[in-house]
Amino acid sequence: MKGMSKARRGSCRIAAASALMSLVVGMAATSPASAQEERVTAPAATGVPSGATESRSLLLKEIGAEQPVRLRGTEHQIDFPVAIRNDEIVTKARLKLRYAHSPALIFEWSHLTVLVNNEVVGNVQLKSDTADGGEHTVDIDPRTLVGYSRLGLRAVMHYTKECEDPAHSTLWSVIANESVLELELQRIPLANELALLPEPFFDPRDKRELVLPFVLPAEPTPDELQAAGMVASWFGALAEYRGSKFPAQLGRLPAKGNAVMIATRPRLGTAVDVSKSSGAQVAIADNPADRNGKLLIVTGDDAASLLAAARALTLGTQALSGPSASVREMAEAPLRQAYDAPRWVPTDRVVQIGERVSADQLQVRGQYPPAIRVAWDLPPDLFYWKSKGAKLDVGYRYTPTPGQKSTLDFDVNNQFARAVPLLMVDSPTPMSAEAKKKAGLPEVSKREKYYVPVYKFASDNELKWQYNFEMRKKGECEDVPEDNLRGSIDADSTVDLTSLPHYTYLPDLKLFTDGAFPFSKYADLAQTVAVLPARPSAAEVSTFLNVLGHIGDATGFPATRLRVSDAGSVKAAASDADLLVFGTPASQPLLTEWADHLPVTSGTSGTQLQVIGPVERLRARFEGRDLEGARAHATRMILEAGKGLGSLMSFESPLSRKRTVVVFAAQDEARLMELSDMLDDPERRHFIGGDLTLLNSKKVSYYDLAPQYAVGKLPFFLGIRWWFAKQPLILSIIAIVLSALLALVLYRLMRNLAQSRRGGR
Repeated sequence: MKGMSKARRGSCRIAAASALMSLVVGMAATSPASAQEERVTAPAATGVPSGATESRSLLLKEIGAEQPVRLRGTEHQIDFPVAIRNDEIVTKARLKLRYAHSPALIFEWSHLTVLVNNEVVGNVQLKSDTADGGEHTVDIDPRTLVGYSRLGLRAVMHYTKECEDPAHSTLWSVIANESVLELELQRIPLANELALLPEPFFDPRDKRELVLPFVLPAEPTPDELQAAGMVASWFGALAEYRGSKFPAQLGRLPAKGNAVMIATRPRLGTAVDVSKSSGAQVAIADNPADRNGKLLIVTGDDAASLLAAARALTLGTQALSGPSASVREMAEAPLRQAYDAPRWVPTDRVVQIGERVSADQLQVRGQYPPAIRVAWDLPPDLFYWKSKGAKLDVGYRYTPTPGQKSTLDFDVNNQFARAVPLLMVDSPTPMSAEAKKKAGLPEVSKREKYYVPVYKFASDNELKWQYNFEMRKKGECEDVPEDNLRGSIDADSTVDLTSLPHYTYLPDLKLFTDGAFPFSKYADLAQTVAVLPARPSAAEVSTFLNVLGHIGDATGFPATRLRVSDAGSVKAAASDADLLVFGTPASQPLLTEWADHLPVTSGTSGTQLQVIGPVERLRARFEGRDLEGARAHATRMILEAGKGLGSLMSFESPLSRKRTVVVFAAQDEARLMELSDMLDDPERRHFIGGDLTLLNSKKVSYYDLAPQYAVGKLPFFLGIRWWFAKQPLILSIIAIVLSALLALVLYRLMRNLAQSRRGGR
């Protein structure tokens, strides 16, 4: 679940950051000066004036309205978050509403109200000619939109001048989630201050995809690429559901905007003005090509100090301050344990819901309350076969309602799982002493245990509780709107996944797309090696950085122990590691050296599928894989694409058993970058899977061509049951043999019994 589904995650901060602050010592603020040697050049200044303006449009569906907004009753309000970046101010704002409403309303008494932070900014009178659909523009005072704001839409509706039922079916309005908030913004310069990090390079108020250029020397070294990958994964973790792209600029600064600049100090150049210092250093400077842009500079005297500066940035940001900070000493973080990624829910213990979200997010109010949503991301390799599912122990409390059809519905990933009836106000119910003291506000507190079917779970999950309060009609002129309805889920409610082992089959690119598995098994990528060409191009570096951002998003932790290598030294570096390989057939020697392992190869004779032997064909038929059909379709894709083909491939590492290689390869460098872009594309990422995914222009297809191998471990008896379930032929033979043995035993027993009877005569 990508896109806005991940917006419902709790703010998953890097857990080790505060613990490692004590490891960053000797941070010294220094004054700017010139660098040593020119290696990175700056383009001519663009002449963009300070305070440049920008127009931006926000659809309601981009700020939380997944469906059209339905307002019911005599008065109903729904709020949406609107956030403005710290380096921007709003100079003009207006809301273009598209709406429809009941034709049976008394229009002189019915209207829509637009609010910002509960302050009225405009009203829209409902009319008979807008019942089937209307549009209206509301001008908003830009001074009300600062930082985190709330945009409210309230409907006040009446259908009779006499006594009215506040829940009458004619009281409704619908606001299209295509309604748009149009903003004009002006950039304001921020101080060169490390204490503001990650702003302005990433601002959590900005809900758009993060696009942040990375500047490296024209021929980056493996250590510089390693530092860049570390920082890119950190920004990817911060970006979360937004997605991230990191276009690489080799040997030159971007013409405008913010960028991250990574190089050892001798290769940093004089394009930017940073302090004279020794050792590891992190600094912020103005972009000489754009006075509105900033450069985040990570540098050091040598490879060791450069990596120390990158670790200080990604793990100890809170300890950085001033325009520049020198890192006198930086110890490496402790090794991460398997499956301890901050983004993932632990499966080795029972987890409380309050660990994932704050208490205020577990409470709702009103007759038509919003849903309570909890993000519940899991490791992609959990084994669900023959499992009862996730065991939930949920406590909930609410104010009873007069209606007899009130329920608490529970969904997993928008799939219905369970509904619990809620007690009526006049029902006999056990109340706490404290609740009984609340005059007029009785409270029911209950707890239930139940299982959620495993087929409803994925890697990125959302648990959703929806209170549905029904009002019982009392009689004419006796019904009034209920404004004291409350509902909550207890923070000590638990989800138990300890019965699920880690076991899956690879290669499977769907696991890589959904959760960056198997690389994300260790959140710091301690068992991952990235292999780039000896002289990578900007497109190859961009693809590498985009993939590291994707992995950071999956784990919520920077890749502090990632290793970067080239084809010449990969055997020494990756003897027991999973591999990420990037390049084109012309630049990456491994695409030729490992041709026998690749599902698709490219050479002088063109692009072709790997030849499949008769044994593998027989095995595919036995496993139920349509190998011939898959190969025929893949061949058509290859012929249609020509040199515009992009290949995402996975196979078992030739260097180590049970280790996985994932390859991003294309003859066209633009197509290579598009492969990494697919990972965050909600429309195309669902078509990534198998051991081979082919990209032909906008068409994506995946194939299961190679045999799979198991990774992980099952409990003893479950492993035996699973092995027999996967071997029906052997199970049939064993059943026949056992039946024959049983028949033989019974035959001998009956024969001996018959002989004994004859002997007794």
